[in-house]
Amino acid sequence: MDDWQVYREKSMKGGLAFTEEKLRYLLEDPFECVELRPMKAMGQDDICFGLPILWVTLWRKPNV
Repeated sequence: MDDWQVYREKSMKGGLAFTEEKLRYLLEDPFECVELRPMKAMGQDDICFGLPILWVTLWRKPNV
């Protein structure tokens, strides 16, 4: 699905997902990757949310 389809249909039809390679491609030019990993799985009774199918990522501006 491209951007124009999202604008026309006013929906992403369920979400948006990126591979590790795509995230690095999109973000590495302006930013420096500090951490990029799958989330830690959390149970229903935990106070935090976590699914290992989702990414945790932290980026910073270089030279900061």
